[in-house]
Amino acid sequence: MAESSGLQACLAALHANPQLIWAPVRHHSPMCSWQLGRLFRQHQPEVVLIEGPQDASFLIPFLQDEQTQLPLAIYSYLRDNTLSDLSPVPDKETDEPSPPRLKSSRVFIPFAEMSPEWQAIRMAKQTQVPCQFIDLPYATRATDTAADAERDQLLYDNRKLEEGEYLAALLADSDCDDFDPWWDRHFESAGHTSPDEFFTQMHQFCLLMRNLSVDSDPETLQREQFMAQQIRPFLAQGKRVLVVCGGYHCLGIAHFLASGGADSVSVPPRQPLPGHWESGSHLIPYALNRFSKKQGYPAGLTDCGYYHQLWQRLSRQPAELPGDFTRRYHTDLTAGFMAFLQQKNYPVALPQLTDALVMTEQLANLRGIPAGRTELRESLTATLLKSHQPSDTFFRQWLDDYFDAPAIGRVPAGLPVAPLIQDFRMLTAQLGLPRDFLAGAVKKELSIYRKPKHRAVSQFLHRLNFLNIPYARLIAGPDASDPGSLHLVRERWQCQWQTETDAALIESSHLGASIVDAARHKLQVAFEQEDPGSVEMVSLLLQAMQMGVQQWLRPIFHRVQQLLEQETDLAALHQSLQMLLTCSHGGGIFSAVSTDDLAGLIRHTFIRICTRLPRLDNSYPTEACAGWIAALSFMTRQYPELCPATYFIDAVEASYHRSPSALLTGACAGVLIRHDRLSDPLETCLEQAFARQHSDPEAVGDFLFGLLTTNKSQLLQPEPLLPVLNHQLSQLDEATFLTCLPALRRAFSQLTPREVADFSQLSLTDTGSGLPVQTPAVSQDTLLATQQLRELLRSSQTHWGINA
Repeated sequence: MAESSGLQACLAALHANPQLIWAPVRHHSPMCSWQLGRLFRQHQPEVVLIEGPQDASFLIPFLQDEQTQLPLAIYSYLRDNTLSDLSPVPDKETDEPSPPRLKSSRVFIPFAEMSPEWQAIRMAKQTQVPCQFIDLPYATRATDTAADAERDQLLYDNRKLEEGEYLAALLADSDCDDFDPWWDRHFESAGHTSPDEFFTQMHQFCLLMRNLSVDSDPETLQREQFMAQQIRPFLAQGKRVLVVCGGYHCLGIAHFLASGGADSVSVPPRQPLPGHWESGSHLIPYALNRFSKKQGYPAGLTDCGYYHQLWQRLSRQPAELPGDFTRRYHTDLTAGFMAFLQQKNYPVALPQLTDALVMTEQLANLRGIPAGRTELRESLTATLLKSHQPSDTFFRQWLDDYFDAPAIGRVPAGLPVAPLIQDFRMLTAQLGLPRDFLAGAVKKELSIYRKPKHRAVSQFLHRLNFLNIPYARLIAGPDASDPGSLHLVRERWQCQWQTETDAALIESSHLGASIVDAARHKLQVAFEQEDPGSVEMVSLLLQAMQMGVQQWLRPIFHRVQQLLEQETDLAALHQSLQMLLTCSHGGGIFSAVSTDDLAGLIRHTFIRICTRLPRLDNSYPTEACAGWIAALSFMTRQYPELCPATYFIDAVEASYHRSPSALLTGACAGVLIRHDRLSDPLETCLEQAFARQHSDPEAVGDFLFGLLTTNKSQLLQPEPLLPVLNHQLSQLDEATFLTCLPALRRAFSQLTPREVADFSQLSLTDTGSGLPVQTPAVSQDTLLATQQLRELLRSSQTHWGINA
């Protein structure tokens, strides 16, 4: 009784002012949109006020433009423009520094044709009624969060409607698994009610969800107080005001309207936006399937394509719905699904679809509810899914695809577009790259050192990646983050426009009016950071080269020279050298720096590494050191003029005599054998490793691991390694052999399957292995017994008529 009286008191407070027309909605609900149209025509409001950031109201005329094609989204962002926003930040999972990124916050506010907010905007245009957004400007809502580039950040959130004990009790009573089926039963199928009745029921539901209390979290109260402040002046002018907002907020807005400034609820003051922050709002295309909860949209609808098509049919029935409206809609939807399956070569017949429609109605009758999306999906699955068909593994995915429409909107031609987007569209048109959603994914294979046009495409795509614009993905080719790929001379890309492409371009607009200017500016910011590492600066040099930003090559090159001269970390020197060698491939691409200067820096860095090789200590992993020695050996063969072998061989020879590590000794021995500089025979080196077996069980395996790292061909020769290895292993007792076996396995794991086969063949055919030949001793009595058995067998066969 107390709850009923409290509910009536709240409803009375909401309807206390006859000038105020409430339209509490669920975002993107087709039935809310349809009832809103009826409410609008019934009450003829003089002002339309909509939940949405007030600072985006200037975009409403563009939303109302006749050329506008939905779905679209308002993209609002905040960005810290201080230079510190490009400093590396720790990764949450690995605690390792992640690539520099802008400190920012972003949000999408999507509109589809079925969205009540959009219908309010459209009807305001048709009746020439003023219309504006009344929610808090986005710039005042968050200034200290890092943008998550992996998912959409969306302003609308229905989770307050879908959480709480009240809803849990409703779901339990109705046997619904989640909120969406419950909503369909009680609201999405409420086409027989009048608009006033419908929105009164919405009020009742939302009031109970809010526990009939104004209290809520601080941000919600701030928003509701701000919306009340925007509504109050129009009411004071005697206007009939239509307020379209999420149903959860009506009670809070009504409270602040009635309080007249003397608020009984504590509302924290809004903090002003810091001066170094920038904010903005833009209108961009948006994909319809992103309105689905499957895409992580809290205010979305399951199977948004179902509701999109439902709205298309509802919009053709402005007054009353016929009694068979839902049945006719499901019939058309099922026929469309039949055609969809036929395109997939899935066996389906008309009687099966008839069975699905009948089952849909029977399920609804059994549950005592109107037939809806849930009943239709269950019936289609039950009647069409046949377990004996191989293609049934795809059926559920096809059902999901059919109910998730892939449409995307288009902004009007007169919409002001950020210069960076204009430059992007012009360049993609010139270079033959996809510039909209319909183009799909396009693969490009580029010969970057031979064809100037291919080089121009590559530079453009590298600039986009440097700016973190989600558009192109490097599938293969030289990549600064992967030293093992830097020798490649061709690139393969996959390019595809997506909603985030325009959003990221907007967010990068402060860096410049063109893609190349934005890349230059970000390059400058990265160049001017304090205390950069040598690897980071060499990587920046390679990125500048790949982007074709010629004017920055020489300044960065001089900074690299300084840093490498001061660098003492062997790992950093080695990685820097690998990237510098890639720069030497550039030819004309690297024309801003002379070939002699680059060659001199590479040579100097190589010599510095060689001088440090004999001083390797335990601060570096031995396997990594062996890999460096192998890579340096390859450089002396591949780039003899840039990487003189003399310095390297002398360094390896010194390391061979000084290193206490069996693994590094093996790596150095492999290099010295290649250059015929090994002072000891290989057999002696291997015997010494076996001699250390009792004190160091992994010595033999480590020596072989190092040897195979730098000179794998030694293992595939019949002499001298294989005989010595066979002989030494045959001398080990079983316990000792088992202790050294793991290290041996690790050493031989470096062989490819083909090399394993060659080594096995070599081992099997080797007759000089030195293994002792042991002939088993057989007594004379055993031989006589064998002879007697043979005679007995022969006589038995003759007796039974079997020819021996």
